[in-house]
Amino acid sequence: MRTRPIHHGKVQRAEAHLFLCMLAYYVEWHMRKAWEELLFSDADLEGASQYRHPVCKFRVLLDSLSCVTKCTYRIRYESKAKKEEEEQDRTTYQALAGLDSKKQKMMDLLQQIPDHRAS
Repeated sequence: MRTRPIHHGKVQRAEAHLFLCMLAYYVEWHMRKAWEELLFSDADLEGASQYRHPVCKFRVLLDSLSCVTKCTYRIRYESKAKKEEEEQDRTTYQALAGLDSKKQKMMDLLQQIPDHRAS
């Protein structure tokens, strides 16, 4: 990995900058691995091209997800009895808005990234 001079003035700031760069690289690496089939980065490009079309570059895929938002919906009732039930049932749910089939495929592939957090 190439780095260039960092002029932050304090050692802690330079270390934090390098840490964030490494973290971003780590996340990008996992995303590229998850999206291999979408990025058309298979080892056998000619064989793969027979059954699949190349989609696009990594940056284009990432930019296409910028319009996806996570929305929280809450169902409201008119009567007080229903309102009490609502509080008990917690009638809220979350959904991703702005997904088409391509973006859904991208999100599904990202869900397959293993979770390496400490248990």
